[in-house]
Amino acid sequence: MISELITDSDEISKLIRACFETKDSEEKGKLLERTFESIVHIDPRLQIVRKHLRTATGELDYVVRHSIGDAFWKQSPYFVAECKNWKNPIEPEQLHHFLTLVRDSGPMCILGIYVTTSHLTPASWTAIRDARLRDGIITVVIDKKTIPKLPNGLGGLIPRLYEAQAFRADDLSK
Repeated sequence: MISELITDSDEISKLIRACFETKDSEEKGKLLERTFESIVHIDPRLQIVRKHLRTATGELDYVVRHSIGDAFWKQSPYFVAECKNWKNPIEPEQLHHFLTLVRDSGPMCILGIYVTTSHLTPASWTAIRDARLRDGIITVVIDKKTIPKLPNGLGGLIPRLYEAQAFRADDLSK
């Protein structure tokens, strides 16, 4: 645990604001991870089962088990999450590592949640689409525009983001 987890959505909103206001990159990264851990912690259907797990492919920030009954969530009883505090747009080269980690997590874990203080380039959105079609993995991005929605919880947010991201027009840079 990074420090004490927050269990109140208003306090999580303050934590998110602090994450975006701080100029210290290391502090921003810690605040982003604390936000994610707090969001998982307040939902009794979610449980972090591994944190900073080193695999042959690389490190997974979080492996989370869930018991959410929605059809979207039933596809993958586990998901992996990565928190990235980056200033520059996420290029496919940075994203491919995460997509490989999700793919290599196995058939019980086909969902990856990529949380970033930045945004993805159009080529990165194409890489996500290609991985979904080629490998059957689902990647949902929570970027600088959608991080403020985290206090509402992951249960409803992730399926809505997936729908918006997977079934949208070609211009994914907006």
